[in-house]
Amino acid sequence: MKIEDFFSTCEVHSKELLEERLLRVRQGAYGAFVLEHETSLSALWIHINAGSAFLYWFIDPDTDHPGFCSYNARANREKKEIFFLQVGGVVADGFTVSSNNTVEVSAAIDSAIEYLATKERPTCIQWVEQ
Repeated sequence: MKIEDFFSTCEVHSKELLEERLLRVRQGAYGAFVLEHETSLSALWIHINAGSAFLYWFIDPDTDHPGFCSYNARANREKKEIFFLQVGGVVADGFTVSSNNTVEVSAAIDSAIEYLATKERPTCIQWVEQ
């Protein structure tokens, strides 16, 4: 599976190397990753800010479907919105999402590992259609 992050693009083929990359590659508190399989037109985007993660599932671009984003009804209510960077790492290109659309980083890692194995939208977290 191909992973693009702030600094490079690489291939990973084991859950151990995937988890290590997701935990290690950071720009301060931020992490941003695009995960894609060669044989699939969909992609899993993972954005991290400290202990919170926002995931987006992009469906085949030949469809008109906008995709799905992570959802967590029990999200941390202390922060109503959380800022994330994209893989370019430029603050001006960052975005803010509701804390209801964030999950813990461990859930994001579990989602990435499931995607590595199945090439399908992960089922270990809840999603909301966009």
